[in-house]
Amino acid sequence: MLSNRHNRGGFTLIELLIGFALVGILTVMAIPAFGNWIRNTEIRNAAESIANGIQIARVEAISRNVQVQMVFGPGTGWTVSVVPTGTQIQQRSELESAGGVVLILNDEDGNGVSDDPDADRITFNGMGWRVTNADASPLVNRMDLRNPVGGSCKHVNGGPMRCMRTVITASGSARMCDPAVAIGDPRACP
Repeated sequence: MLSNRHNRGGFTLIELLIGFALVGILTVMAIPAFGNWIRNTEIRNAAESIANGIQIARVEAISRNVQVQMVFGPGTGWTVSVVPTGTQIQQRSELESAGGVVLILNDEDGNGVSDDPDADRITFNGMGWRVTNADASPLVNRMDLRNPVGGSCKHVNGGPMRCMRTVITASGSARMCDPAVAIGDPRACP
């Protein structure tokens, strides 16, 4: 006579423990990649926020036919306002963009970080062109965003660390690019 015990379905305690151990090992292996993905997403979101702010300032300057400026700071935050009146149009705080991203403003030549603390704004005229700032501060030409943990755009902790750059042309349009991508790729920086 066959035992009824062999026909029962289910898992033994050992099988369940092995399953939980495998899930735990896979989770531990995925955590570093997930951390890199989160940091890369923060950088991308901050770059998109800045590019959108530049476009808002440019469009508002055209639609109002007055000078409109975008002022950076603190961190990745920014404010768009009308130059003659100081009327605020839109603002983003650092926390809305990304809390763990470093924004580096570059000077007019784009050759390096501006040592002038007043180099923190972009001004557009009623035609949407970038013009000299009302306070005569240096023009911001590009914004580099990177993660303070990695510090560079190279591979960090086994995964690629994204850096993003937003470049502003003389005509006032903004373009996001990746400085780590080789020339010839559409994502490359000029």
